[in-house]
Amino acid sequence: MAHELVDTMQANELNAQKLKEQEQKSAHRWLSFNLSNKRFALPVDDVIEVVRQTDIASIPGSNEHVLGVANIRGQIVIVLDIRKRLNLTVELYSDTNRILVVEIDDMLYGLLVDKVLDVLELDESAVAWENQHANDVSATAQWADETVQLVDLQHVLNNEE
Repeated sequence: MAHELVDTMQANELNAQKLKEQEQKSAHRWLSFNLSNKRFALPVDDVIEVVRQTDIASIPGSNEHVLGVANIRGQIVIVLDIRKRLNLTVELYSDTNRILVVEIDDMLYGLLVDKVLDVLELDESAVAWENQHANDVSATAQWADETVQLVDLQHVLNNEE
């Protein structure tokens, strides 16, 4: 009888663990932020850190959306105004601006955003993938009463015009 109880408890623990793994696979965490009064998001796992806007040294002859380089914790980071990259209205810089530090192909980039909002857990069923790569957005998702544009970071950084 004791063995049956232990076996049942182990089976319940295993089932609970499998259920948790399935939930984690179907719900993804996204860091949401504002760009020109629209909500965008990146996968949390793609963001190394979020920092306040810092001094940026311009790079002569660079693309319009490349603001320059910044020294963030001893690392040289290429800072991009993602609003310009996504052809959005560029508003004045403010104290709510943040730089999202990301790494793509062994390069550090800082994405200047208007404001970091929150972390969203989006279920796979809330994501519409049919807009793939339209305006560098890989998908849209419904969250609460808002549409969130999910940014394809690889596409944004590698699709120079």
